[in-house]
Amino acid sequence: MLSTPAALVRSILAGLVLLVATVDAYSGVGTAYGRDGGRGSGACGIGGNLGHWENYYAAMNGAQYGGSCGKCLKVCGAGGCTVVMVVDMCPSQYCGHGSVDMSSRALKESTGYDWDRKPISWSFTSCGGGGGGGGGSSYSNSGGSSKKLKKCLKKCKGGRKGKSCRKYCNKKY
Repeated sequence: MLSTPAALVRSILAGLVLLVATVDAYSGVGTAYGRDGGRGSGACGIGGNLGHWENYYAAMNGAQYGGSCGKCLKVCGAGGCTVVMVVDMCPSQYCGHGSVDMSSRALKESTGYDWDRKPISWSFTSCGGGGGGGGGSSYSNSGGSSKKLKKCLKKCKGGRKGKSCRKYCNKKY
């Protein structure tokens, strides 16, 4: 039993620290594979204009790729942090576990370089607003159609149904 208000506050703060510490964070190497608007449709099959995400996109390493299409990552390096959307898979021979291949702009904002292989850490995060990438740019999802596309793609699960489902989503949104 906690006997004082101070003991109660310490107990609550300790619980919050433990909660924050359970967020999965990964580390690996950050690389760049394209300039602004150069993402293509990638392994996720995401077509159409994704607004802000046309300049902040990434390919997830093969080992961690499963189920990550349309999800966002907060990527941090020596230059700061930025948020990118997963639109592709980076083959394992190029991207080991924990590594992320991203747009040149995103790599520069997170590491200070728009090329090369630089150490990064990352975690899954919300694709919605709430801040900005390096340089004060917003990473809120502009346009309702992108949110609808993401929701539609989340419903698509592997196999034949998955491919036709992704095609349907891309045409509709």
